[in-house]
Amino acid sequence: MICKYTTVIKYGEMNKNILSLILVLVTLNACNLATKTAKPEDFVGQWLLTFEDLPSFGDVKAKLNISYKDSILTGYLFDMKNGKTPFTELKMLDYQLMAKYNWGGKDVRFKINLVDETTNQIEGKFMWLFDVKGHRLVKSRKSKKK
Repeated sequence: MICKYTTVIKYGEMNKNILSLILVLVTLNACNLATKTAKPEDFVGQWLLTFEDLPSFGDVKAKLNISYKDSILTGYLFDMKNGKTPFTELKMLDYQLMAKYNWGGKDVRFKINLVDETTNQIEGKFMWLFDVKGHRLVKSRKSKKK
């Protein structure tokens, strides 16, 4: 019996499609590896954050200060309106830093991750909706061993 329907795929087209798919997968994997290796120590220091396009506030800038001692992350935000706001919770979730704090009587949170391992740029989300971007101001000094 001869099949009525046949699909002819040109060998060259199939190779182009497979190569394109492989290139996309390799690129995604490389981007994924760059951000998924972050450790708590990578976030230590002072950062300038911008919470973008917040309703009723617009762009809000704040300084982020992170410390890591005895396997415990601590830190706070500082902005001109509210002053120093300590975090009620600060922890690593996979490769991201998650911070919770009280802002204007409401419990809020944001998650940030390093853009890549070689830069001092971070990005993430505030309350899952709004973009957070920032850059490192000062990296914490490590004690030198003599």
